[in-house]
Amino acid sequence: MALDAAFVGVQSRHGVRRLEMAFLARALVEARKRQGLVAMLMPSPFASGVLYGPHRRALLAQYGVVKVIRSRARGFGTLRPRQCC
Repeated sequence: MALDAAFVGVQSRHGVRRLEMAFLARALVEARKRQGLVAMLMPSPFASGVLYGPHRRALLAQYGVVKVIRSRARGFGTLRPRQCC
């Protein structure tokens, strides 16, 4: 499964049925193979939710995170991204 390959060592099964996690995992595995980059829009619970904690820690430990952008917009029409980290 791509989730296990992307987040090595994560025992949490949270995210197994989440479509955004499947897309992120596949993108990370492919980027690792090709030494590429991944840009993803993720739901806000991924950034601060307790259940995603193991996946966030693995992401930071196993990949080079270049930039995280946070937006408080409720839709793409009013999107004004801000760099948060």
